Amino acid sequence: MQHGSKIAVICQPGFSLSEGMFVLNQGLFKTMDCENGKWSRHFKCQPARCTTRPPNIPNALTRFYSLQHGSVVRYQCFPGYRLNTSYSDVALRLTANASELKNTWPLNQDRLSVKCEYGVWKGELPSCIQVRCSRPPVPTGIEIYLIGARGRWPFDNNQILPSHGAAVEFSCVSEDHRIQGPRYTFCIEGHWSPAETPNCTKVTHDVIPQSWLFYKP
Repeated sequence: MQHGSKIAVICQPGFSLSEGMFVLNQGLFKTMDCENGKWSRHFKCQPARCTTRPPNIPNALTRFYSLQHGSVVRYQCFPGYRLNTSYSDVALRLTANASELKNTWPLNQDRLSVKCEYGVWKGELPSCIQVRCSRPPVPTGIEIYLIGARGRWPFDNNQILPSHGAAVEFSCVSEDHRIQGPRYTFCIEGHWSPAETPNCTKVTHDVIPQSWLFYKP
């Protein structure tokens, strides 16, 4: 190159031009001049950062802290939902002892992650599906009711699957019996809480002392 020659420098797709601490957006170029046998500027091509937020998924919190190349996204399902991916069992097992990461995808930065790679978010997107509770066991002599915004109605159909937060009330069939144990239970993350099943006991009265039956002033 002769003195005074000028060239344009642009990086290949997936890389951004950098000069010191200054980084251009992907696809932009800069020029440099040949001055007395030396180039006037020095550029490097580094992996491009992502320019958009990572993709969101329904019913989940999207956690990310950077748009830089290699940044990993974590998806955490809202209460009442769980991860539904081909690797969800592995993800949940890994997070079993980390309550703050429960139902979070992924735990470690591996090939299953959603991450920024050369300016593009890549990886498997999980989904969060609603968790429901099956009808709780009902002992003989007890009937149960679902409690909701529209009131209270018999829960006598096994096909009904209450969602997270639903409440159930236990009641004795016989009027001369009373509930022993929890009267209410709640659907929490696919399980009834408390899990204890109540029972009904007959109401009895203490024998009135004979001295109470007759009173002489």
